[in-house]
Amino acid sequence: MVYGSGALASGDPPVEPRLAADIRQLLIIEGVVQGFPQIREQAIAAGVEGLRRQGTVSEAGLKEFERRFRLQMDPEPYLDTLVRIYAKHFTDEEIRQIIAFQVSPVGKKLRQQLDALQQEIVMQCEQVGAATGFEIGAQLQKEHPEYFRTGK
Repeated sequence: MVYGSGALASGDPPVEPRLAADIRQLLIIEGVVQGFPQIREQAIAAGVEGLRRQGTVSEAGLKEFERRFRLQMDPEPYLDTLVRIYAKHFTDEEIRQIIAFQVSPVGKKLRQQLDALQQEIVMQCEQVGAATGFEIGAQLQKEHPEYFRTGK
């Protein structure tokens, strides 16, 4: 079973120990566990910024909030949540197959290339979108010049 503060708050049934252990192994392979400090810092920054925008907490209060958040933010409830989510979508056999893929040469290559792939995909999709937008703008300007303001 997955234990920890709020572990079963979602109402999901307990996760079998073997499945939970395999999912945690997968989370390590995927770098999720190692990335938790960065996730924690992003969550703290978002929390502080949200309070700052509300304008109801002094700078001293924001600093104390940040200090306590950093001390009290335990990765276990987050990891338990991830385990439950994975367990809802995958069997233990499927998790083991994903692990086998992740540790295979092609799985390692995929992990190594993933950031570069995502950056290239975003960049090229932005270019496609910009070209489409330019084309639509040209069509509208030709068909409906009244939609556009002339420079003054």
